[in-house]
Amino acid sequence: MNKSSLTNVLSQTVSSCERLVGENWDWPSPDSAFASFVYHVAGETGPAQSLSTIDWPTGEPLQHAPSLAAFGFLMFAGGGEGLRDQWRSSVARLVSSNLFTDRQSFAHRPVELLGMLCGVAALGNTDASIAIWARRLAEKTRSIHGTTRWAGWLQASAESVVGLNRPSASLSPQPTLDELAAAQLFRKIAKVESAETGLDEKLLNAAVLETISQVDVARAATIHWAIRDVTSRVVQSSIARTWQVNQRRQDAEALVVELCRRFHICADRLNRRHESRQAFPINDEYDVQDLMHAMLLLHFDDVRAEESAPSVGGKNSRMDFLLKKEKIAIETKMTRKGLDQKKVGDELAIDMMRYRPHPDYRTLICFVYDPKGFCDNPVALESDMKVEEGEYRAIVVVCPHRT
Repeated sequence: MNKSSLTNVLSQTVSSCERLVGENWDWPSPDSAFASFVYHVAGETGPAQSLSTIDWPTGEPLQHAPSLAAFGFLMFAGGGEGLRDQWRSSVARLVSSNLFTDRQSFAHRPVELLGMLCGVAALGNTDASIAIWARRLAEKTRSIHGTTRWAGWLQASAESVVGLNRPSASLSPQPTLDELAAAQLFRKIAKVESAETGLDEKLLNAAVLETISQVDVARAATIHWAIRDVTSRVVQSSIARTWQVNQRRQDAEALVVELCRRFHICADRLNRRHESRQAFPINDEYDVQDLMHAMLLLHFDDVRAEESAPSVGGKNSRMDFLLKKEKIAIETKMTRKGLDQKKVGDELAIDMMRYRPHPDYRTLICFVYDPKGFCDNPVALESDMKVEEGEYRAIVVVCPHRT
């Protein structure tokens, strides 16, 4: 599958999940509250309403587990201030209940378990008995939800929010997309790097291969966020790697261009020495190369002079300098009578063609030394000869500019 097809499939999956969340979000159901919780934890906006903008519905009782779980998510996000005591009282009545004999209890429903324990975490240390109960509950429910699949990762998240802080889940041999998304969510909640090898890659593969049709709002929100999160990080990582790889070259380019711009200042200074001592005049192209070589060695360790370029049309040629580590080639010219702007441009065009196949450079900097002003329009020469094609660049610098 090519990059374009991959992007289209991921985009369709994200769109499907976004639509499912938008169409099925129904406050204050625990699944919908969990969907909003996902985006809150991620610090992102999504198709679910933000927990920071939600109020608890007037008249909605805080008695039964689904409502208590939904309110727990709200508390975790900092909401529900006026009803916290009521929520605490309702949860306190559960402390003495046996939640494991009744398979309909919230202990058997991982979303509600997580919501309930999020609420306990929001209470902090205000009620030690509830905090102790919550930790014991989380330890016991591990046997119910196991250590794999969607439920296992929500179980691990529930353990994390009450301070157990141990990754108690692991990916199954053939993880599904919702399981992988839940694993990403756990990593976000627990603020730990995933111990799973290639979790991002597995999630993207599953997003491409699995069809999203009928999933509940909790799973849809988790998948929606996880795919966006992974693709964003993969893109940013790719940009960072490209930036790091290219930054050395970009910095070196700027430095070489600046050396070219200041070449005439250096040459002029060497030609005017103290006490009428012998000057170092720049009379021809070889003199230009010698001085440029010396200037480059002040800044670069590996400066290769007269580097051979691949044969083009049966003719061999040599570029003046190669900075192999920085992937920069440098060609020097000096104008003279018979080598004016037009002819220099023609020579540079030929050089660019001959040097292009060389595998060890990506930027060619052509320095044209014009001390006597044979270039009547140096700005035009620099502009007309500039090339940018993918990673390949050709830059022309004329020095000095005559006005």
